[in-house]
Amino acid sequence: MKRSHRILKDTDFKKIIANKLFSKSTQFLIYGFKQSLGVSRFGLSVSKKIGNAVARNRIKRQLRMMIQQQIDLNQSTDYVIIVRSEYLKKDFADNQTNLIQTIGLLRRKVH
Repeated sequence: MKRSHRILKDTDFKKIIANKLFSKSTQFLIYGFKQSLGVSRFGLSVSKKIGNAVARNRIKRQLRMMIQQQIDLNQSTDYVIIVRSEYLKKDFADNQTNLIQTIGLLRRKVH
């Protein structure tokens, strides 16, 4: 996933979460916000409760790969994906399916 598709600033994270438009599942809590940049951007948040730095970075790499392979990045929406501890109990394919379904539910709310 290109850097232009990432949300890195804390102010952007807070703005999206303050919008209070979200969708949740057992593995993810995803906030959405309609914007006018012409591309989708994603912010990833993995708590220290999930694991050490190595485990958290592995999860973020997996999420970036899921997004890059499965999600249309040409929509004008910002997403903040918060990973829950149930993520560790499922395999990659289950997590990927759950992520796509949860983002699909949120897209219907945003658009």
